[in-house]
Amino acid sequence: MPEATKKHIIRTKHWFLVLLPLFLILLANAFAAAYVEGTIYPGVKVAGQDVAGLTRQQATSLLQSKPLGKQVKLTVNDQEFAASNEAIGASYDIPATVELAYQAGRQHDLPLIGIFDSIRSSSDIGYAFELDYRKLSSFTNQIVEKVGQPAKNAALVVQNGEIVVQPDSDGLGLDKSQVTQLVSDALAEAETAEFTLEPEPVEAPIQVETAESAKQEAEVLLKRTIKLTYNGRVFQPNAVNIGYWVTAAPDDEVNPSKLQVEVSEAQIKGYVQSVANEIDKAPVNKKVVVKNGTSTVEREGQEGIAVNQDAASQAIAQAMRENRDAEIALQTNTIPFKTETIRTTSLDSPKYIEINLSRQYLWAYENGQVVHSAPITSGATGAGLGTVTGLFAIYSKRTNTYLNGSQYGYDYNVFVNYWMPFYKGFGLHDASWRNGRFGGQDYYYNGSHGCVNLPAGTASFIYAWSDVGTPVWVHN
Repeated sequence: MPEATKKHIIRTKHWFLVLLPLFLILLANAFAAAYVEGTIYPGVKVAGQDVAGLTRQQATSLLQSKPLGKQVKLTVNDQEFAASNEAIGASYDIPATVELAYQAGRQHDLPLIGIFDSIRSSSDIGYAFELDYRKLSSFTNQIVEKVGQPAKNAALVVQNGEIVVQPDSDGLGLDKSQVTQLVSDALAEAETAEFTLEPEPVEAPIQVETAESAKQEAEVLLKRTIKLTYNGRVFQPNAVNIGYWVTAAPDDEVNPSKLQVEVSEAQIKGYVQSVANEIDKAPVNKKVVVKNGTSTVEREGQEGIAVNQDAASQAIAQAMRENRDAEIALQTNTIPFKTETIRTTSLDSPKYIEINLSRQYLWAYENGQVVHSAPITSGATGAGLGTVTGLFAIYSKRTNTYLNGSQYGYDYNVFVNYWMPFYKGFGLHDASWRNGRFGGQDYYYNGSHGCVNLPAGTASFIYAWSDVGTPVWVHN
């Protein structure tokens, strides 16, 4: 056999030995891919529940059939606290859990390797869940309130204008991160979680040493000189006053372990209010008395003044925040006075007649007593013929006369038994054409031309009882 032929056969054997294993691996991988197509890899479990070989839908149905309403039980200092998943804000996500199980082993490009790795490691997937950490923290806080005590921060207080540091003190509490981790592990396994924990010392976030720098900052503010001036008067708060303005609280957003010195504008407003009380003057209202239609000024009005407290408070607060002295001229606003009008009617006559147009009624008074009263019908207000109001007097009396409206521009000429005018063409008289109907609200459009219509009996009484000069008071 030629030497070249021998070499060719040897090379062919070498290639066959190399390619055969590769072919077998690819063939086995193809069979493995077909075997696990659309199903969860062998060896995969969810919280101990075997889901290998199941489709996503089958695994979802299986997991949904399992009861997941577990509880968290904590025993602290021999006291037991329990809460449901809902109470601590835990909710399971079955679709996400199934997807985690389905993807187990599929991170490998070759299904054969993924299956081998899944079987070897016996993948046990925990349930996917969501946790409302606010509810969990609330549950933990309730326990701490019963079995522990909160730490007390160092604090600044002002005593008689002096800054004093109140010391911090440790508290007792639970490690919330530990509780969260234990609860999370139990939820993933869908088990009732039972833990026994011991309260641990909890240091106050703000220590005495930390408060010292805040104390020095506050002491500088108490030494500030603030002057308020007004018309030569000077108001100057002392260290005790300023002490109420200065506060110190933890800076929760930036550094909760540091006291942040602040200036309270609300407290400054309280001081400015006390200054304003010495300056403000209330307005004196003007008093006008209208007696029987005549106005008399009994008291002149005087404007008041009021300190612009907001402007002063803001100026003080700005100076304090900028850590500087300030002299602030107080501004005042003028408060206008109001006019009080008192209307009175004083009838000195022993006899007078009162007519109330809104009530459509008449009263005859003698020596302060009503001697006669009756309904009336006044002028037709809706037609622009309302009866005049004011204090008048009967200036004439006639019987069996005609009332003619031509001189006033009206076309009427009526007979009346009694006529008692009290103001120009306005007067009291009977009105037989009304057929005894008086006192209703129909006067508004169906009243007289301005006179006061009386029932026959009332007209007769008033005529005989009254004198020329008897006052007639007409009002609404």
